[in-house]
This record gives sequence, structure tokens and C-alpha cells, in this order.
Amino acid sequence: MRRPLGSAIKRVFLLRVHVWPRHLSPRWPALLTAALALVLGLSLLVGSTVLGVIHGMQETVEMRRRSAAFHYEQGLRYLRTGHRELALAEFQETLRLNPRHMGAQQQVLSLLLPTPTPTPTPTPTPVPTQNPDAPLASVLAAAREDMAAHRWQQAYARLEELHAVAPNFRPREVRELLYRTAYQEGLELVEEDRMEEALRAFDRALRWKPDDQKARNQRDWAEAYLLGISYFYVDWDSAIAIFQSLYRQAPDYKDVRDRYIEALKKGAEYFLQNNNPCKALKYYNRLRELEPQRPASPQQATAEQACTGQ
Repeated sequence: MRRPLGSAIKRVFLLRVHVWPRHLSPRWPALLTAALALVLGLSLLVGSTVLGVIHGMQETVEMRRRSAAFHYEQGLRYLRTGHRELALAEFQETLRLNPRHMGAQQQVLSLLLPTPTPTPTPTPTPVPTQNPDAPLASVLAAAREDMAAHRWQQAYARLEELHAVAPNFRPREVRELLYRTAYQEGLELVEEDRMEEALRAFDRALRWKPDDQKARNQRDWAEAYLLGISYFYVDWDSAIAIFQSLYRQAPDYKDVRDRYIEALKKGAEYFLQNNNPCKALKYYNRLRELEPQRPASPQQATAEQACTGQ
């Protein structure tokens, strides 16, 4: 007996409902499609960001290369017109942007050499192949000549540029000369009472020999001397303490003894006038220890009497 068509369709529908997993939502195909679209979108976003960063880095490198080329050409133009200092600055900027620029390296080394004196053109003669280190050795020789003439800053500039351009060229010798140049300049500046400049020179010396005790002492003494003077008429206790310490470490350093005595005298007078006779007496007694041949001053007697009365 045949069953109606509607009954058969109903039975198939019920069978599909029975077989379909109950834990899955009937909307899962739409959700799956949305999830795949989201993942794809994020992948495209990350990929575009990475490509943008790489492109930006490539643009930066290209800009530095173009800028280095511009400064190099500008340096050549200055060189052709005889402006050596301006040309040197342009070539140094080229090396800052592109440290491997061979043309700029050669130009810097040639400009660091002394300006040659014009001489008549000699008859051409065959010359042997030049040592590649010859320009570097010439710069080193020029720096030594500057040192012999006490042109410390010029010698230091040559040596520092030589070390920057060719760090593997006689590195120990160049570093030693850099130290000696800065140290000797510092000593001369101390003699000329240019203490702040001397302090900077000793700092440069310590850059090349951080453990050198001579340069360390000179730097510390220059700093203490400047600091002690800065406390005059501001803080006599500090000025006296600094010059006392400096005098004990280096009694022959500049006029440190006279500065110490002056600080003691003026400090004692200050404390006597400001109702502190006992501290004034302490400094007067210290003056007597430094100058035992001098008789006691009336001010010291006044301080002693006032302190005893207290």
C-alpha cells in the first residue's frame, strides 16, 4: 500500500533532525565564515604593517646615502675653491652618515696633513708603489710635530680624527699620544690659571687612560681648587675644609697654601664679627700652626678672651 508523499517528506525531516548533533548551532556555517574573514583581515593588517616598517627602513637608508653623497659633493666643491676647513666639515659629515665612504676617508686624511709648500714641478721620475698606510703615517707625523711645538689642541684633533677614520692603525701608539697630548695641555692650562679648561683637558686624558693616577690626581686637584674658590665669601667652613684637604694632598699645587691661609684669616674674622668667637679662635690657632713665626694678632686675642668668657 502506498503512503502519501507528504508523510514521506515528514519522515525524512524527522530523520535529519535526529541525526544532526544537538550541541551545534544551526547557524555554525555563518559563524565559521565570519571567523575566517576576521583571521584573514588580521593577517592582511599585520602583513601591511610589517611591509610598511621595512619600506620605512629602506627609505631611511636611502635618505642617509643620498645625504652622504650630497655632503661629499659639497666638500669637493669647497675643496676646489680653496675652503679647506669647510671641505673638512663636509667630509666629516659624510663619514657620520656613511662611515664606509672611502672617498670621504681619503679626503679627511689628506686635509689633516699640513698644507704643502708650493715647489717647482720636478722632472717626473718613476716612483715605487705607495704603502697604503703612508697617508695615515703622515697624519701621525704631523701630530707629533704639533706636540713638539706645544700645539696641543691641533695635535689632539689630528690624532682623534686619525683614530676615528682608521682605528686599527697603530692603535696603542695613537691612544698613548692622545693621552699625552691632553695631559700636557691640562698641565699648561693649570699654569695659566685656566682651571676650567684644564679640567676638561684632564677628562680627555682619562678617556684614553681611565686608570692613570697622575691624570686622576691632576683632575681632582683642579676640581677641588675651583670648588674651594667658589665657596669664598659664601661658606667659609667649606672653603677652609677644601683647601685644607688640598694642601695636605698637594702642598706645592699652585698657590694652595696662600689660598688656605687667606680662607683661614677671612673665615676667622667673619666668625668673630658674627658672635662665634670659639670657631674664630679655632681658625686663628690653625693659622699659628701654619705661620708659627708670626705673633698672635689682636683679633686672635679678642677671640680667645670672648671664647673663654663664654
